[in-house]
This record gives sequence, structure tokens and C-alpha cells, in this order.
Amino acid sequence: MIIRGAHESARPGGLVPPGSPDPPDLQVVTQYRPDAIVLAVSGELDVASAPMLRAHVGFALGRRPAHLILDLAGLRFCDAAGLSVFAMARKASTRDGASLALAAVPRAVIRLLRMTGMDRVLDVYPSVAAAAPQAPGGRGPLALPAGLSGRLPTLAGRSFPPSRAVGWPGAITCCG
Repeated sequence: MIIRGAHESARPGGLVPPGSPDPPDLQVVTQYRPDAIVLAVSGELDVASAPMLRAHVGFALGRRPAHLILDLAGLRFCDAAGLSVFAMARKASTRDGASLALAAVPRAVIRLLRMTGMDRVLDVYPSVAAAAPQAPGGRGPLALPAGLSGRLPTLAGRSFPPSRAVGWPGAITCCG
């Protein structure tokens, strides 16, 4: 079963009057699978759209899945409000006994996760198939390939250790 959710203007014709803030540009498609719930997120995840994703995560966890996968392949932008949704999702899924996985995370978001240290607490996979609990290739969350271990450079000269997770071939090789 697939359920689509998007924020649309309540105005007739979907038009936003002049001077009104633009409606959030975020779409969430919910896929109910036997082994997991997948939320496919596309668009921009920012302060205007974060509440919508937070609601989708809350609703999905209310169904008591064993696994919740956030498919971020279509995500074009993410700011601190988006990161707070990921943190909330991790806390809520842990509380509810579900696993949380981020899948197909865009390079810019990987960079944000590394700069903030969230890559050490969130499981990141190269694809939804790899994040699925019974996926044959699902060997573990995203990490740096062999040879790139050590500390990653970040903003203002600060650095964080790479993820403690198991690597996979073709992983993103740098954060810049």
C-alpha cells in the first residue's frame, strides 16, 4: 500500500496570495511493506516542511513497525530543522522498539551528518534495498571505504571520527 502526502495550499486552485510565504516544497510517499515502513522523502526539508515529515514519522511509528526507513533519494535540501527531524525519529523509533535507517542519502546531507556527528548515531545505507532488514546486500550502514579511516575535516577546523559502521563498496569517499 502506498500513501502520498504533500503540503498544498488550501486556497482554491492551489494559489498562494501575494505576500504569503511559499508552501513547503516537500513530498512524502509512505510504502507499507511486510518487513518495514518506507517514507520516500523528496523536495526541501527545512523549517517550513519539517513539521510535515515529523507528522509522517509519528504516524508511521504509530503503526508499530519493526523497521522504519527514510528514503532520502529525492531530497534536494536539508537544514538544521531537517536534522532535528532525523534526531526525533531516532529517539522515537528507539523508544518504540523499531530500527531507523536513512537510505540513499544525498551527498550534501551526508556532509551535514558528518559535520554534526549525527553519522555516529544514525544508520545510513546506500539504498532502500540495502537498508531493508532482509536484503542480501544489506551489510551495514554507510562508512568510509578502507584507506580513508581517521578523522574527517569539517568546518572551522573541527573534526569528527568517521562512522563506526561497516563500509560498503562505492561509498562516498570524501565529505567535500
